[in-house]
Amino acid sequence: MNPLAHHPKKGFTILYAMLVAGVVLSIGVSIASIAIREIALLASAERSTVAFYVADSGAECALYHDYSGPEYFPSDLTSPLPTDFSAFTCGANNEAYPIAAPVYGQETIDGATYRTTTFTMYADPENIISDNPAPNITARCAVVSVKKNITNGRTIVDSRGFTTCDTSNPKVVERGVRVTY
Repeated sequence: MNPLAHHPKKGFTILYAMLVAGVVLSIGVSIASIAIREIALLASAERSTVAFYVADSGAECALYHDYSGPEYFPSDLTSPLPTDFSAFTCGANNEAYPIAAPVYGQETIDGATYRTTTFTMYADPENIISDNPAPNITARCAVVSVKKNITNGRTIVDSRGFTTCDTSNPKVVERGVRVTY
């Protein structure tokens, strides 16, 4: 006598359980995949925001120093270049971020000659001058270029904010701010 003859549906429960487990597993893997992508997107958005605010801080620093002497950003090509940068900092007195000494040059934009001044501002709390005066390339920074038209004084401030000054880092994010006046 055949033992399965009395129970023709034997094994169906296991098949049904495996089918349900497969569906639940597929749903779980899909949800996990979506969550991982969302976390990566959130981290990218955070780095982008940080880079933007660092760029904005660099532009604000340039604007502050352009309006409040001494003149770090001369527009006249014959003016002597500044040599004392002791007052050239960004931030409050005890929270000033270090600034690399500016580099001066000349550029032609749309047929007009501009006197250019480029500097780097290091913007990380651990690099505040009172704590650690040595700039750190793994810190956040802004590379700021101030261009002054030698004819009419028109000014262009380009500030590029970076999540790390180590541009070889594949996760570095760059954002820019331009101010003209």
